[in-house]
Amino acid sequence: MFYGVNISLIIFSSILDDQFGSSATLFIVTVAASESAIALALLVRFFRGFSDIFLEDF
Repeated sequence: MFYGVNISLIIFSSILDDQFGSSATLFIVTVAASESAIALALLVRFFRGFSDIFLEDF
């Protein structure tokens, strides 16, 4: 979903000769990357704390 919006922003910014679409796309990709990094950090912390990630053991 994010990438479809990013492609639309880039296309419309190139058609309209506006730099807002490019900067908004960069911001959206940065936020998505930080969300992925936080999720990965939580998963690693959970795995180190319990040394197992199978739900059947809880």
